[in-house]
Amino acid sequence: MKRLIPIFALIIALAPAALATQGRGGGGPGPGQRAASPPSGDRAPQRQRIHMDSTQQDQQRQRVRDCELAADQVRSQARTMARDARRGFDPAQAVRERDQLHRNVETMLQRHEQVLQGLTAPQRDRLRDRIRPLDQSRDRLRICLRELDEELAQPDPDDNRFRGRVRDVENAARDWQAHYRELARSMGLR
Repeated sequence: MKRLIPIFALIIALAPAALATQGRGGGGPGPGQRAASPPSGDRAPQRQRIHMDSTQQDQQRQRVRDCELAADQVRSQARTMARDARRGFDPAQAVRERDQLHRNVETMLQRHEQVLQGLTAPQRDRLRDRIRPLDQSRDRLRICLRELDEELAQPDPDDNRFRGRVRDVENAARDWQAHYRELARSMGLR
């Protein structure tokens, strides 16, 4: 036992030096030590990559915002059309407003395509379940517009059916917006 005491004392005395040379056993720098920095040429591409990621996210955020605003415009116009038809239905005015509604829906769908084109492959895979309901909402919106067109193509369009068709467009646009909020949340933009 008496012979073991000097050995333990030697181990205890050498342990701090051994830990310091190994970076305290954690593989990283210890207190007072600097981590080895990459050569300055290696830091520039990393900074550029971070900047590009930030820029790409800003662009995606803007594209999503543009699409949401276009959907809001569709909803607002459909609501106005229904209100105007309640006050007094004019088929000629309804046709003009319907044509404008078609243009607004096409703008919204173009904005949506821009959002999808701006996604990276991993994002597209990860967001597949969020994109599918948007495709269904788009199809529903197109059906509503087709029914609206059919109503206005009648020799004597009915103002009640017209208002119902316009409300269907408004509801489809509302669903679109709800799905877009979920998409933006899943993209980390909210």
